Amino acid sequence: MFKLTANVKDDSGEANFLLFDTNAQMIVRRTAAELYDENEDPDFLPEAVSDLFGKRMLFEISVDSDNIRGKSSQYLVHCANDDREMIEEFAALPHKPVLMLLASDEISDGSGGSSATPVSKRKSKGEEDNDVEDQLSVKKKQGQKKIKGE
Repeated sequence: MFKLTANVKDDSGEANFLLFDTNAQMIVRRTAAELYDENEDPDFLPEAVSDLFGKRMLFEISVDSDNIRGKSSQYLVHCANDDREMIEEFAALPHKPVLMLLASDEISDGSGGSSATPVSKRKSKGEEDNDVEDQLSVKKKQGQKKIKGE
């Protein structure tokens, strides 16, 4: 198994990216076995790895709940790309403001508490008011329970 941890920096800061197998081989251009065989001194990085210093790359990463909660500072790389044209294309895109990611237990439902209900399933204030009106309406039958008398 090939595992590579890379300290990556850009204008917004720095982060540790974790690359496994195919993604690591793609940027190093060697298999783990080849690097092991080529490296004569275990105290030094193989040349193929040290050649990555200062190189511009494009990464697709995954952000999980441990990253959001601050329990993990490593981000798993799903895809790595060193294609110069693609990197320039992404670099030319307008920068968007950085959004704060919150864990689901930190997201407020607007009433001061937290909610695990997805936003798409939550009712708006107007929908909640309609539910109350429906309960008070004489036209709409409420579910009735039959109680057996003794």
